[in-house]
Amino acid sequence: MTDLSETDGTIVLPERMDIGVAVALRDMVLSKTRDLILDASGVNVVMTSALQVLMAACDHQRSNDKTLAIANASRGFMASLKTLGVPFERLHTAEKTS
Repeated sequence: MTDLSETDGTIVLPERMDIGVAVALRDMVLSKTRDLILDASGVNVVMTSALQVLMAACDHQRSNDKTLAIANASRGFMASLKTLGVPFERLHTAEKTS
């Protein structure tokens, strides 16, 4: 799978998250006005550009009092984060308290 898709309100991330996916993900996140869940179960590799968009998406959601969560993070997804030096927690907003 190389394209983003959405199933039951969850954005399903593709196998390879590169610059093309980064642009599409940015556009998709900016078009949403709700809490977001990103399913990373099929991700094998995350490139720097896509990781930057994921971090920006987290910040965007937080600044709009919305949440962002990564669900089902694959080994490849987690390995990419480790390689790029970004903790998994950086990609989640705090849960809303109200």
